[in-house]
Amino acid sequence: MSTEKLEKILLLTPSLIHLKLVSTRSRIDSISDGSYWEQFILNRLRLLDKFEFFFTCNNIDFNVDATFDSLIRPFQSPFWLNHKKWLVTCDYILPSSQIRLYTAQACTNIATEFTTFEVSSINSKCRCIFRADKNMSNNITKVTLTTLYLSNNEIGDIGAQQLADALRNHETLMNLGLSGNRIGNDGAKYLYYRLRENKALIKLDLQHNPGKYCKLILSTLDLSNNEIGDIGAQQLADALRNHQALTFLDLSNNKISNNGIQYLHDIFKEDKTLKKLILQKNPGSYCDAVTAAIEIRNNKTITKINLSGKNIGDDGIKCISEALHNNQTIAELNISKNEIGDIGAQYLAVALQNNQTLNLLILGEYYEKKQENSVRYLYSNSSSPGQYQNRIGDDGAKHLADALETNRSLTILDLSCNRIGNVGVKYIAEALQKNKSISKLNLGNQDKENSIGDIGAQHLADVLQHNATLTILDLSSNQIGDIGVQYLADGLRNNKTLIILDLEANRIENNGLEYLNNVLQDNKTLTKLELKKNPGNYCAAVSAAVQIRNNKCITKIYFRSVSSADNEIIFISEALHNNQTITELDLSHNKLGVKGIQILCNILQNNTTITSIDISNNQFGDNGAKHLADVLKTNTTLTKLIIHDNDFDNEFLIKDTGAEYLGEALKTNKTLQELKLSMNPRGYCAVVEAVVKLRNKSITTIDLYAHEIKNKEIQYLARELENNQTLIELDLGGNKLTQNEARYLSDVLRNNRTLRELSLSYNEIRDAGIQYLANALYNNTTLTTLILEGTKIGHFGAQYLANALTSNKTLLTLNIKSNHIQNIGAQHLASAMKYNQTLQVLKAGDNQVSYKLRNRLTTEDKRWCFEIESRISSDECYYESD
Repeated sequence: MSTEKLEKILLLTPSLIHLKLVSTRSRIDSISDGSYWEQFILNRLRLLDKFEFFFTCNNIDFNVDATFDSLIRPFQSPFWLNHKKWLVTCDYILPSSQIRLYTAQACTNIATEFTTFEVSSINSKCRCIFRADKNMSNNITKVTLTTLYLSNNEIGDIGAQQLADALRNHETLMNLGLSGNRIGNDGAKYLYYRLRENKALIKLDLQHNPGKYCKLILSTLDLSNNEIGDIGAQQLADALRNHQALTFLDLSNNKISNNGIQYLHDIFKEDKTLKKLILQKNPGSYCDAVTAAIEIRNNKTITKINLSGKNIGDDGIKCISEALHNNQTIAELNISKNEIGDIGAQYLAVALQNNQTLNLLILGEYYEKKQENSVRYLYSNSSSPGQYQNRIGDDGAKHLADALETNRSLTILDLSCNRIGNVGVKYIAEALQKNKSISKLNLGNQDKENSIGDIGAQHLADVLQHNATLTILDLSSNQIGDIGVQYLADGLRNNKTLIILDLEANRIENNGLEYLNNVLQDNKTLTKLELKKNPGNYCAAVSAAVQIRNNKCITKIYFRSVSSADNEIIFISEALHNNQTITELDLSHNKLGVKGIQILCNILQNNTTITSIDISNNQFGDNGAKHLADVLKTNTTLTKLIIHDNDFDNEFLIKDTGAEYLGEALKTNKTLQELKLSMNPRGYCAVVEAVVKLRNKSITTIDLYAHEIKNKEIQYLARELENNQTLIELDLGGNKLTQNEARYLSDVLRNNRTLRELSLSYNEIRDAGIQYLANALYNNTTLTTLILEGTKIGHFGAQYLANALTSNKTLLTLNIKSNHIQNIGAQHLASAMKYNQTLQVLKAGDNQVSYKLRNRLTTEDKRWCFEIESRISSDECYYESD
């Protein structure tokens, strides 16, 4: 709508007190003119009390000074600020070239994700407001701002000055794009003098700006993908020798070999401005080393360097080492898999003698593989495992050892996968006698032709007796045997600092393992001992014993599937003797026999913390179950016991005899809440499991259908159910129960006050058994459903049930389908139902009741239910579905 049409409409409302306008224009016109609105309101809308507007103009030719001044100045008159107190804001959105003019009342929900310039009627000073740009490489709403692209806008000299002031002391911005922004000489010079104090900014793009100084302060030079070669690289290096502004130089893919790379390094190693030099895809093998050396010297924001698998060799490490001499920021250096030998180690040692900031040095391959949390470095691309492996030998170890004697910053040293043998370890051990900073040392997986054996272990054992800083020592995949491990054990006897010792994949037999375990019983510091892949059988047990004794943070021990037998469990039981933290113990899928279970039970007699034990799939059978039962009689801590076996043909399965032992123990044990005796329990096992399950107050249903339950089991179950107060449903169908079992269950019905549904379907109860159950129904006040389907009830049984129904006031559903009830039995039941108004359904299908009587019964009393029946011999009894 044009301003003229809007004016005509408003002239029709001279009494207007609240006006709100929202408009989008392609150019600035009178609708954005504060003077126009001031006169119109004074002359035509004198009663107007509240004026809200939001005007937008797209794709305009914007000038920070001229445009802002012309738009905001009319709104700074006394009429707007003092009389009406209507505050107005004007902003320009980058990079959409959109200008907005709005009152304070209309400024809700107008936030933009782009950077804006902004002025207001009460503050005409232009402000630059940074917001997250969808084109930024970093999401600054979540992480630190490192890249800001403002290219192809209308920032001009004023905007450039404001940016320079804002970013003068910025500590994280590394890349700033200002190309195509009409920045002249004044803006360029201001940027130069302000931003040269900034220590973080690496790249400043000022291309396509009119100021000639923009080219002179160029901080980024991209010459990638040319054919510069060695001669061109030398000429370029000479030209840039005294350059004071260049911070970023890209020479990738330019056919530069080692001669050119070396020349670049020699020139730029004195340069203090260049922060990043890219030399990727050049044939020279020094590329990565020189690139890293430049950044180590000049980029003070980098603390981690990863050159793993770059094949830099000894010459490349020389460049790195020289850069590290006076570096005070690099804390972590990974140079694994680089074919570094003894000469390279010597260069590195010289740097370590002076460097006071490096605390992590990786010259091997194991550190990265064994870290629970991955370490991130500046360079992340590495070669395939094993490629370019380092080859530092005894001589190289000596050079590094000499440096360690005086170095006070290095705390982690990884020398795994090298060629350090007993002689080299001796040098390192002697250095560790003086070094007070190394806390983690990795000497694992040395070359088999020159690896660490018993003599090397002896040297390290001498260190362990006196060293007070080493906390982690990795000697895995070496040649240490029983003698060497005895040296190490003696060294650890009084050691108070080492917490992790890795002896995986050595040559330690049972004698060495037993000696190690005996000595370490007095050590209270070592919390983790790796012994896997040694030939001895006791490896897993000794490792677990150390953790149980000393690691107070561990509450669960998983010792499953390690093929441990009775001898190994001795180590575990000894460690558990005084333990107060372990609550769960998993010893499943091993070879524990009766002796092993007996050893475990001896511990459980006094232990007060273990609440869960899994010893399933072992080899102890009923005899082992007896030992467990003896413990359960007095144990008041254990709540969960798993003993089942997946192999149903296993001779060591817990059978009825073992289940009876446990069932007897449960008479006095009231603590156990979960018991698993079989993956598919039958007989006594099923009942004992059910009895324990009932201790869980949330369990209201027990299903023992077709579980091969007999007389002894029913007696045990009935005794437990008499005083149970939670069970609601019990299914004992399909178990061939007879009148004897029915008598025990009748006692349950007399005494239990919670059972509501009882299913005894398809058993051998017959009329004599029904008499016991019917007598119990006289006084039962809780049972609502009784299922007696297929229990071979005849007319005497039907009469017993009929007599009970005349007195029972609780039963709602009675199922007597598929029995032998004839007409006389049905008539007894019909007579009883005349006096019973509680029963809702009587299911009597598939009996020997005639069609005629069935029809009469269902007509007289709708509670009778005859479902699909089968045909019997009498012509009179051809049954159908009702």
